[in-house]
Amino acid sequence: MSIREHHIRKALRLAPSALIFLSGVGSLYIADVLITRHGTTEAIANWAVLKSFMMIVGTLSMFGINSLIFREPSAISMLLRVGIAQVSVVALIAGIAAVHLGWVPSLLVGIVAVAGFAFTNMAFQWLRTELRLTEGYVVSSLWRVLFLGGIVALFVPGLAEAGTILLASFLVGGILVLALLLRPAPAAEKARHHQDIRSIKDVYMVGGSLLLMQLSQAVSAYGENLIVYQLGSAADVEMYYKGLVVYLFPSVIFNQYLVAVLGPLVRDNEEKVNGLIRRYAWIAGIALVAVAWPTLIFGGLILERLFFEGSSTPLVLAALFALTGCVRLYYVLPSSYVGILAKRRQLFFASIGYMASALMLPLLSLGIFTLGFDVVVAVALASLFNWAFRSLIGTNTIWVRMRRQSMDSH
Repeated sequence: MSIREHHIRKALRLAPSALIFLSGVGSLYIADVLITRHGTTEAIANWAVLKSFMMIVGTLSMFGINSLIFREPSAISMLLRVGIAQVSVVALIAGIAAVHLGWVPSLLVGIVAVAGFAFTNMAFQWLRTELRLTEGYVVSSLWRVLFLGGIVALFVPGLAEAGTILLASFLVGGILVLALLLRPAPAAEKARHHQDIRSIKDVYMVGGSLLLMQLSQAVSAYGENLIVYQLGSAADVEMYYKGLVVYLFPSVIFNQYLVAVLGPLVRDNEEKVNGLIRRYAWIAGIALVAVAWPTLIFGGLILERLFFEGSSTPLVLAALFALTGCVRLYYVLPSSYVGILAKRRQLFFASIGYMASALMLPLLSLGIFTLGFDVVVAVALASLFNWAFRSLIGTNTIWVRMRRQSMDSH
């Protein structure tokens, strides 16, 4: 078999999971487009807040257990028991709090948003650990399709009541998750880099670092909508969110799939990945900016003309979103090293750096805003700096591991 045929066969093996993945994130993207196109200014702002709530609180409810499932597969039984109990309690408390704060339209939406996001995420990580990527995306994608159908009904005027759709999505998703998880997994050779989980205390000690890492990422990715809402108006949130939809989200969709594919590769083939980094790191970095940046800007202009007639994102804002998309694509590989390969102590300090960067996002946004920049540009600039700093933290992890391996080989 030639090298070309070998790569073609590998690509074809990924095709089913890629298509199913696209159906899930595609439904999320379609919901974004429908709401931002047909919803009122207030509805768009409320959707941005609800989505941020789901991603941030859903991440918080898992306490890093979803990443531990992939990092420490030998402790899967303990991790799932702790995770299921924990998510159930947090989803109920968060749903009640969110209703009182006005972040969600009903208690049902609040609970389903958090619990559905968390449970399907943990199930996806379990199946991904067993190298069952296609089945993992069946779990996460079907739930998103059903759930987001109900969400659109809440925010687009004239559509049906969403409560039945939301409840059905949760039940169908739960049944599907159980069916796939109970199915016998094929034998798969997986590298074991850590044996840190021996008790529930270890779950929370190591999981705490992963929680900081994930929570800081959720705040970095979705907290900016809340910052714009606090510093500006609903109209500013509408402009910012529309810009995100067309100039940043397309790269984030590819980013999410890249994370799932690169994770097992980094975990099971570190030396091979290190060799590719040594050879092609600079070339790949330059090509990423030279090709992806203008592509995202040009593609965003086309999407904006198609979806939002009469609406125009300022060019400087579009350029910042597209550049942030490039940085977030680069960030995928360093973050995989930190989450999967970093030792316990190194993981802790990296997660502290990540969280510090995320917490600086509102302060940096406010500082840039006080210099006279528009609120949307100020937050976009702060977001770009935040993702660049996160990438540097992960790059340092790669460099340290490669240097130690080089020293050991000599």
